[in-house]
Amino acid sequence: MINKKEVDDFFRYIKEHYSDIVSDNKMLKTIWNEAGKLNIFVNDLREDSIYILDILGKYGIYDFSFWLQRDVLIPLFEKIASKEQKDKYLRKLKCGELVCALAITEETGGSSFDNIVSRVKIYNGKYAITCRKNVVTNACFADIFFLVTKDDSDTLCIFLVESKNAQLSIERTDTVSYIGGLGIGSVTCNSLIVDSTNKLGDAGSIKISLMYSLAIERFCCATLALNICQEMYEKIVKWIKGRDLNKKYESIWFELSDYSIALLEGKAYFDIVKDEFINKRNLFYSAAKIKYSAVKLALNLSSSMARICGCYSIDENSDINIIRYLNLSHAYAAAGGTQEVMLQIVSRSVQA
Repeated sequence: MINKKEVDDFFRYIKEHYSDIVSDNKMLKTIWNEAGKLNIFVNDLREDSIYILDILGKYGIYDFSFWLQRDVLIPLFEKIASKEQKDKYLRKLKCGELVCALAITEETGGSSFDNIVSRVKIYNGKYAITCRKNVVTNACFADIFFLVTKDDSDTLCIFLVESKNAQLSIERTDTVSYIGGLGIGSVTCNSLIVDSTNKLGDAGSIKISLMYSLAIERFCCATLALNICQEMYEKIVKWIKGRDLNKKYESIWFELSDYSIALLEGKAYFDIVKDEFINKRNLFYSAAKIKYSAVKLALNLSSSMARICGCYSIDENSDINIIRYLNLSHAYAAAGGTQEVMLQIVSRSVQA
């Protein structure tokens, strides 16, 4: 159980020192270590998970994905790891001593099992992994990676590989601004050799466990995307009112009215999915639906913000950072599966 006041103070500290923290991988790692001391990675209460997501939104630090370790990767590890693997890593993951990252090794992205083209080869009881993933959250400061690939029979496999492995190459991605907290980087393995002690789970449990974990990731992304939408909407309204454009640009108010309705509808459905999350129900279809709708709204709102506010937002009287909102919206469009992947999942529920 978390101490909410301590967590609130911690996130406020991140907000106040954001630029310094995201500019240094060592500082990012230190922040995750400190988060562990506050029990942020101990996933005993789903209500605490919701609180953490909401506080991230309160301070606008959407690119610190503590929820990824807490709600997605640690539960996945607990389901499929052996006793020996748990004894070695689980306590350190929960206390923040270790940071983990997930790399579903379809090079183009999307978090889709169907797009995995890499194949692990088996030689004399050992596994040779050759794969690449261009966009991996936490890659720049992770201690361990869960590499998801396939064998020659097209069966999913997950391998736990430590970042200090010399055959694992990690490169930071510095091309996108204002999402530095995500620690995004690429991960490449070229004939990386591991043995059975690195293999997680079995063929029967891996796919179901991964699908469950990705559904949780999509729910968390949707939560943050909706918070981003609310923040953008309020800033646009404030910006227009501050420039006395109410009568001159009536068409803009019609457009914003449409967004306000979309926000109300999105929040109403989100409350249903949130109840499913808290009560640990199957989120496979509902998480895809809410993520698709929340991300679509974020993408549209950020585009409208750029068009409505434009260069006028870059002055001493404005706190609107258009590029930040555009980048955050696109980041959450990719996280946990692209919009195309979400539609594929939703279409299956329609056909069922």
